[in-house]
Amino acid sequence: MLKILLVRHAEPVLPGAPGFDEFSRPLSESGARDASALASAYGALEFDAVYSSPMLRAMQTVQGFAEARGLEVVPVHDFYEHMLSPQPIPNWREVLEQAWTDFDFALPGTQTMRETQARGFTALEKLAQDHSSGTIVIGGHGTIFSLILNKIEPRVDCAFHLAMPMPAVYTLEYENGYWEIVSGAGF
Repeated sequence: MLKILLVRHAEPVLPGAPGFDEFSRPLSESGARDASALASAYGALEFDAVYSSPMLRAMQTVQGFAEARGLEVVPVHDFYEHMLSPQPIPNWREVLEQAWTDFDFALPGTQTMRETQARGFTALEKLAQDHSSGTIVIGGHGTIFSLILNKIEPRVDCAFHLAMPMPAVYTLEYENGYWEIVSGAGF
């Protein structure tokens, strides 16, 4: 059996902070403390590999998991976060709810939720093929992880996504082609 910990990033600096784009936005001071505490909380567990979205806040959140075990954080491009809009929009929540209601809806220049879900789940299944057993960690983001969880458990919805804490850990098990969500906030 393969165990996978999906680790949603800790609190980042706010979107639009001077000097950062979505890929380079780091953790806030509070987020860095939370990421360190999270890595310590899982200190007794052995991991075979640590992967992450290439976005800095996700990489920083799982860095402690990797360092404690002498591993590198391996970026996986397809775990990058879903882009709701190419620029900030005041009605983001309304647009997010519409996207969760209609998985084929997207603003121009963005992916649909269906496309993001397929991208993330395909990357997850590739890692499951590469690791037939053991435990791996994947650092990532709220929307893409909610969409991956939704693929396994359809009751995961927009309200679940909006309630997801930062950081958060969701434990999945994979065996014989079957996925199960074992634990995490809301399960």
